[in-house]
Amino acid sequence: MKGVSAAVILAGFAFGPAGCSHSGPADGASSGGGGSGDVSTVRLTAEPVPPIKQGDAHSVKVTVERGKDYRGPIRLEVKGEEKLLANVDRPVLKDGDPTDVNVRIRPADDAPEGEHKVTLTATPGDGPSTTLELKVKVVKK
Repeated sequence: MKGVSAAVILAGFAFGPAGCSHSGPADGASSGGGGSGDVSTVRLTAEPVPPIKQGDAHSVKVTVERGKDYRGPIRLEVKGEEKLLANVDRPVLKDGDPTDVNVRIRPADDAPEGEHKVTLTATPGDGPSTTLELKVKVVKK
């Protein structure tokens, strides 16, 4: 009987809770709605962000993949934590635009050292928005 109970408990850990949502890895690897086959979903992928010195800036390339048949505009919004300025070079992507955008990240001169986050949100027309969190390590100037 003890062996059966242990197997049931271990199975619960292996399968985990149902219905969890996934917003993508915090290191900026990838994030997406239901995949590139869905009509109005967007998938975001990014290169890793190297450490950035206080007061310096770094641009990160982010690739925006559209859903299979989606041809409408995609709005991009970026937000950094306090003392971490961030902007995207093209806030709206139209059909036929290049799929890569640059997110420029600049920690303030007095930004605290350590790990911080920049969040990029992509919203296709009336479809579900997708977010990508970029981990940013701020180092002393």
